[in-house]
Amino acid sequence: MAEWKNRASLLSPRKASCGAALNGRILVAGGITDDTKPPVASVEARRAAGKGEWQSLPPMPTPRGNPTAAEVDGMMYVVGGINSTGFLDVVERFDPRTREWTTSPALPEQRLQAAAAGLRDLLYVAGGSVPDNGGDRNTDSVIVFNPRKPVLGWKQVAPMLVTRARHGLVAAGGHLYAIGGENQDFDTIPTAERYDPGTNTWTAIAPMLESRAFSGMTVIGHRIAVVGGYTRAAGSSTFLRTTEVYDTHTDRWQTLDAQLPTPKVSLVAAAESNGSLLAIGGATVIDGNEPITADVLALKLEG
Repeated sequence: MAEWKNRASLLSPRKASCGAALNGRILVAGGITDDTKPPVASVEARRAAGKGEWQSLPPMPTPRGNPTAAEVDGMMYVVGGINSTGFLDVVERFDPRTREWTTSPALPEQRLQAAAAGLRDLLYVAGGSVPDNGGDRNTDSVIVFNPRKPVLGWKQVAPMLVTRARHGLVAAGGHLYAIGGENQDFDTIPTAERYDPGTNTWTAIAPMLESRAFSGMTVIGHRIAVVGGYTRAAGSSTFLRTTEVYDTHTDRWQTLDAQLPTPKVSLVAAAESNGSLLAIGGATVIDGNEPITADVLALKLEG
């Protein structure tokens, strides 16, 4: 049976960060490195191939925790999040060729714990928490930005069928997939749905076998892997060691036999060039504590 194996650790432990793959590299940005300190702006990267040693990149202009990120046209966009000023509407773009950050048009409203994906050279941002009468609420709204026509700003497209925050959004086979997260009552959910940009419609697909939020999520071939996270029931949360894989061809979920050595939540998932699944950073549970980790684990998917 395949097992999770250690890869080179991050330069610093981090949770509530975001990640994207571009130009043969895996980037991880922002997040929280110490629960007693504000979110950070630091960025690190490793090659998708090889030994996976991490190196520092220029930091983002804006420190932030719980942002979301996506690759579009070879650029990494970091969207929203939170820092000492509150919820953020800030969107920043990293160009790997110049190693410079620039500011893109701001979101129409501040968003925390949203999810982003790039599809057909467009940047989509779905769900998340938005300010609401002094508090916040989770939303089903989806917005899109065309980096090649920035003067047009952000546009609304069809909302998701389900309100989601702390969920995942990935692109596969010409569609977007929104998976898991928390609903309007802040309960974890197993539901998933697929967006067709040609018809601007969302369609329900098979739900996960277990409800989960704050998971790592990535695409490997025609499969979507959802790693760790937590499930909440009756006000009690449980960190997860399990990984589920969705086959976009068969509309079926499978729970992998291999479990993480310890639970991981608020992590980043990515894929190595050989098809191995990576679980990067996050928080875990050890002797009742929830330390932030720098661990990077790899699992070779079978089949």
